[in-house]
Amino acid sequence: MGDPCEPSPHEVVMEWWQIVLTSRGRKVLLPEEALYVGVRGIAEVCGCETLRFCIVDDHIHIVVQADRARAGRLAQMLALRLRLKIEAVFQPAWFGAVDDRSHLVSLVRYVLTQPSHHKVDTPDAVWPGSCFQDLIGARWIPGFSVGL
Repeated sequence: MGDPCEPSPHEVVMEWWQIVLTSRGRKVLLPEEALYVGVRGIAEVCGCETLRFCIVDDHIHIVVQADRARAGRLAQMLALRLRLKIEAVFQPAWFGAVDDRSHLVSLVRYVLTQPSHHKVDTPDAVWPGSCFQDLIGARWIPGFSVGL
């Protein structure tokens, strides 16, 4: 059996979706030192369907490759997983279709620069809630792969 993150040659090409999960009442989700718990939850639920993600302040940005129904299920499962792990309660997820390659490229930059966008006092490249460390191979979570 092959790599579960490698598509079968018979699979239908999926769409890309941006998902934003925001905490109810806009409460900070996790202190910086505990962000790995959230990252691990994303890895466990969304796995290789994830292109990029970032947890910052009171929300999570995730870009996934899936059809709309699957993207909705991923958002529901992640919200439930994080509710159990960190006692977070989320507003209904926001979804946006990724229109084309140009939109996808701009979205990658947008997600990777969320820490500086929110004026977090940690550089984007070392923010523990970002997928950047996974992208460059500085952090490894079994069964998790972020790719382009």
